[in-house]
Amino acid sequence: MSNDTTMSIEAYRNFYYGYTFQEDYNPFRESVYSNVVEKLYYKEPHTRAECDSIEKYAQLSLNDNIFDMNQMKFFIFALKEKKKYTRAAIRQFRLDRLIATILSSGKGTKEEPWVVITPEHEYNIINFLGYVAVDHEELDNGIEYIKVQPKEGKSTQGFYFDISRMMEVAEEKFPDM
Repeated sequence: MSNDTTMSIEAYRNFYYGYTFQEDYNPFRESVYSNVVEKLYYKEPHTRAECDSIEKYAQLSLNDNIFDMNQMKFFIFALKEKKKYTRAAIRQFRLDRLIATILSSGKGTKEEPWVVITPEHEYNIINFLGYVAVDHEELDNGIEYIKVQPKEGKSTQGFYFDISRMMEVAEEKFPDM
């Protein structure tokens, strides 16, 4: 929360994966502010007041769910629109580190899936890599396969994600789900 830019990938791994051991961790958490931000973000063009609102509600949303990559992206957008480039760069650095943390957990293959702590992160990673998800398959042992639309010149058909910790916590906290 302090905009620290000195944390190593190892520290980010501890921070990200360690979060699942916090009492308030909910892998399906969605902030009440996220819809407000999305509506404002997808409206074009943006006034200064709308950018102020995006920034305000994205911050409130991130206070509730610090790993919400969509809200991070919206927050960065608002800061850039308001020409607050240094703050935007710090936020972009944090988002990039979060993505690097997930990507460092594996290779996205069946043998070495990427480990995520929320379902949205699967799709965030696919989108950040420039792919579009077209199908989803739940496999054994907490592994999911997301099929992607092929990119020109690439042979990638999809990516594997380890969601076992997320599902373990969900079973403990929400047994009727």
